[in-house]
Amino acid sequence: MFEGKLGVSHTDLMRRLGGYGDVSAYANDKAANLSFFYGRKLGDGLSIGLFQLMEFPFEDKPKYYTELQLNKQLDKRLSLFGRIELTGFKDPVYLFGMSINLADG
Repeated sequence: MFEGKLGVSHTDLMRRLGGYGDVSAYANDKAANLSFFYGRKLGDGLSIGLFQLMEFPFEDKPKYYTELQLNKQLDKRLSLFGRIELTGFKDPVYLFGMSINLADG
């Protein structure tokens, strides 16, 4: 099964704000969506990222998902992170973890 969607994505705004990421808008036959991701290096291996997804179903109430993440790179392969996830701007979920980059380079 193939589900098609039509949309646009723009990255220049996030660069102008001193970071990286994108603003995207897309739609299919069920909903229209708007999302943005903004990340920024804070120095000394520290970075922060904010993601927001807004979904507007054509036959239901809007849905929202927010994610805020802080990252600390310890060395070339090892990083720590802390993240808060919110669905519908309530009921926060807190995550803490470690990531290991196994890729060469």
